Amino acid sequence: MPIRDLLRVPGFFTEPMVLVSADGTIDTSNDSFASTIGVSPEGLKGRRLDALAAASAAAIQEYLRACAQSQDTVNGSLILRRRAETIALHARGIAYPPRSAPSASQVLLRLVVDNVPGTRAPVLRTHSEPPGDKWREVEESLRRQSQILEVTLASIGDAVIVTDAEGRVTYLNSVAESLTGWSSRSASGRALPEVFKIINEYSRQPEADPVAKVLRSGMIGVSGF
Repeated sequence: MPIRDLLRVPGFFTEPMVLVSADGTIDTSNDSFASTIGVSPEGLKGRRLDALAAASAAAIQEYLRACAQSQDTVNGSLILRRRAETIALHARGIAYPPRSAPSASQVLLRLVVDNVPGTRAPVLRTHSEPPGDKWREVEESLRRQSQILEVTLASIGDAVIVTDAEGRVTYLNSVAESLTGWSSRSASGRALPEVFKIINEYSRQPEADPVAKVLRSGMIGVSGF
């Protein structure tokens, strides 16, 4: 089951959890996180995590960048606002999709409320701690999903190029590698037009980046491509 769906299942995760883009925009949160912040899950979608910060927003951005660039769980501390209150949270973040670091498009955060009174500036710690059973289950589920996806894409006879939400390449199957001359590893993190150059068959002029069109319009099958 995709992580978004797991986060929406009431009571599946008892601790606050939230899926955010690498730049800090909230994608999906579970009920526990929304309750901690005092906003509905629907009300959090599309908001920026650093806009909820009671301390340095830059520290949250730095922490998310570290998570997106690491193959391991990254531990840190965040201080967020809940109306007139401040809440200190221990955070464990992992890059999403799995194994997409150092150019992950999203970060999955597991948050634990700090019961120690008072506030302190967010601290970035890059060591790992043994996760709980549910966290281990999520990490294993993400690994399995990634492996299944890679096997599926590798077995397709057509060329397949996968990008993140900013149009950076994250994966090429073997057919795409053969056609573009790029290996999946070498292409990872590069802008799509750098890897896949599209030439109009009639004018022989370069075509516009199709992924950029899709991201701007929010629609597949954009006319002109």
